[in-house]
This record gives sequence, structure tokens and C-alpha cells, in this order.
Amino acid sequence: MEKTLPQALVTGASGFLGRHIVLALEKHGFCVITMGTGSGDGVHNHIQLQRIDDSSHIYDALYNCRSTLSCVFHLAGTTQPQYMTAVNTKWAEALLSAVVRLPCLPLVAIVGSAAEYGPQQNNPESRYGAWISETLSCTPVSDYGKSKLAQTNVALGVAQRQPIIIFRPFNIIGVGMPQHLALGNFIQQAKQLPSVQSGIERCIHTGSLHAVRDFIDVQTCAQMMVQLVSITKGYGKIINICTGVGTSLNKIVKILIAQLSSPITLHSQAIQPVTEDVVVGSTDQLHSFGIDTAPCNIEQCIKSMLQQHS
Repeated sequence: MEKTLPQALVTGASGFLGRHIVLALEKHGFCVITMGTGSGDGVHNHIQLQRIDDSSHIYDALYNCRSTLSCVFHLAGTTQPQYMTAVNTKWAEALLSAVVRLPCLPLVAIVGSAAEYGPQQNNPESRYGAWISETLSCTPVSDYGKSKLAQTNVALGVAQRQPIIIFRPFNIIGVGMPQHLALGNFIQQAKQLPSVQSGIERCIHTGSLHAVRDFIDVQTCAQMMVQLVSITKGYGKIINICTGVGTSLNKIVKILIAQLSSPITLHSQAIQPVTEDVVVGSTDQLHSFGIDTAPCNIEQCIKSMLQQHS
């Protein structure tokens, strides 16, 4: 008799992190189903939604695969202001409302963001030598952070009835990184530089480079999340997905420039503030679940990104 593989449903599967989550799930023996408003990738079984806030429609779709559905990864999200509430919050609300009605409850992994914590300039725990733990009160200021925190609160509201795990990834980098993120933008600029022989100034424009962030490779991030869904003591918890190591954007740019042909000129369009801006996650909870962490190999990530865009 042919063995039936456990199924994993993934929203946002075509996104930067979503593509790597799909690969990691398949590597761990899952049959992946994708869900979204598009038509899918033509490779995986796909559930196309007409309305992402229609819990009845989602329930009907999930009911057909209820017997083998082991987990749901909800990664769908947007940074477009006009869609943030609908995509980042209401979709999760409808999805969870549908899942809790299934006869067999799958684990739901909700992917939030470190943006939920908000700026940390005035928080001593964010400085060098200390880290942001999952118990820190969230004070997001960006609309994106607020919408993701609202999603987290929706998930926590059903945690007593439904197996839930909430991931807060920090700064994910790697091949396929969106250009609206700092490093993705720098890489795009680097690939569009005029040749050295042209005699035209080879310049990369940046904002402020003082910020220190916790960068994590997208493949490592995906692997951690997939590992964690099998660890039941993590259920009902918020878990930072991070390395616990801070790197300044200034250092990131220096690593990038070292891989490019000279000369390169930097044009910073922002005044460097005096206050520290350090956002680095605590890995204590990850370690308590047996998840190993290591500093991100930023040099290799940038090299791969440059090669991918060639």
C-alpha cells in the first residue's frame, strides 16, 4: 500500500520566504498545497481564493484535505498600505476561524515580524550586550508592524482551542530578496552600475547606515520554522527567528562594495542620528527547543545575490 504523505498548506508560497518554506517542508516529507488569490505555480496543488476574508470558503477548501492536513503555514503578507489590514490581519482571522471548525485540528504556524516590537532606541534591552526577548512589550509604529501585531493577537485569541505557533523572523536576507528592503535595493543598484570603462561615476545611494540589525539567511530561517512545527512544547508560543548577532548596515555596504569592482562612491541621503538603533533578537527560546543558531554568513549571501541577478 502506498504511504500517504502528511500535507502542509502554505499561504504566501510564491513570496521570498514562502518559496523556501515550501522546499523545506518537502525536504521533511510533506506534500505541499498552496493557497492564495493567484492561480498557483502549476506544480503544487493549489486552492485559489476569491475572497481572503471569507472563512466559509476557506473552510470548504480545507475540509477536502482535512484527514491528511498536518500543518498550515500562514506567510501571506504585504507592505502596501491600502491592503495591510486585509492581507496581514483579516486573512489570518478568516483562516483561523475556518481551521478551528475542522474535525482534526492541524497546527497553524503564523509568521509575523520583528517589526511588531517597534523601535528600540530607548529600550536598554536593545543595546549591545542585551537582546530582544519574546516577552518584550510590543510598541510598533509602522503600519506594517501594527498589522502584524494585530495578526498575532488574533492567533493568541484561539490558542486555547487550536494548536498555534507564532514566528517573529528578524531581518531575512538572501537570493530573491525584495528590492524595497535595504540590502535588496543595494544589490539592485550594484547590478545597474555603469562599467568601470565608461568613466561614469559608479555610485550607490543609501539612507542612514547606523542601524544594527539581526540578519538571518532565508534558507536557515525556513529550516528553523519547519523544525519547530514538530516540537510540541513550542505550541502556543511566540518564537523569535533570529541569530542573536547584530550587524550594522554600514558593515553590510562595506561587504557589498568589497565584492564589486572599484571605484564605488557612496551617497548617503540621511543624517546619521546620535541615538543607537539596535534590534537584535534573543535566541534563548530557540536554544531551549534544541534549535542551533549561528551568525549569518553575510558575505556569502551577498555573493549569491549578486550572482543570481547577473
